[in-house]
Amino acid sequence: MSQDVYLNLKSLSAYIGIPEATIYYYTSKRKIPFYKPSKSLIFKKSEIDEWVESSRVSTVDEIQKGLKS
Repeated sequence: MSQDVYLNLKSLSAYIGIPEATIYYYTSKRKIPFYKPSKSLIFKKSEIDEWVESSRVSTVDEIQKGLKS
């Protein structure tokens, strides 16, 4: 059984390479999954991984192949 991994704001910023201020903005707009059990923000690593994957942009080759199908 795997245990959930949680990241604080600073750890998340380092993990995904986005400035802390941008992450604050994303949380204020509810654009990123987060928890706020007290006054601090925490992020579930597995949910962040899914969020990043869902933001993937198709390559030109993938788009062209889709048009030819």
